[in-house]
Amino acid sequence: MKVCLIYPGKYENTAEFVPLGLVYLATVLKQAGHEVRIVDLRVHKLIVDDIREYDVYCLSVMTSQVKEAIEISKTMRFLHTKRIIWGGLHPTLFSEQVLKADYVDAVVLGEAESVICDAVTGTDKIYRGKMLNFSELPMPDYSLLEMDKYSILYKNYQFKGIPQFNIESDMLKGNTDTPKEVTL
Repeated sequence: MKVCLIYPGKYENTAEFVPLGLVYLATVLKQAGHEVRIVDLRVHKLIVDDIREYDVYCLSVMTSQVKEAIEISKTMRFLHTKRIIWGGLHPTLFSEQVLKADYVDAVVLGEAESVICDAVTGTDKIYRGKMLNFSELPMPDYSLLEMDKYSILYKNYQFKGIPQFNIESDMLKGNTDTPKEVTL
């Protein structure tokens, strides 16, 4: 299945942080055999013809991104009858409101890595993700992004439930071993 993961935002050609959640989801989907593309609208202009051929569109939506997410979802709904899934903080907190919209087919609540494959192939309206142990997550496939567009590469691991710690130097040296356990 062809899956397009979209991070809404205002186009500026560069961004501070990598959309780490989408990189993890894309990695999980890719490992499951899906064709995946990440479109970070902070660093790429949305050209609808470039993403027209996908089967499923997944948007990561914070409340500050709702306006852009609605515009994208309405456009994709108008052009396609394909599946549109919202995940992230906003749909997690306001799932009932989001599901009333005719341009959203499903929502993922919480951490999506454990349910994303079911969400893109399924027909349910709500998928409840669970927090995975850090060692259960795949190593993020950063080749799915143009990394030169981001100014801070790895420090946002803290947003996946991990306190900020410096793994940047090890990863840049090629050591990609995942920590086995992190004590909080």
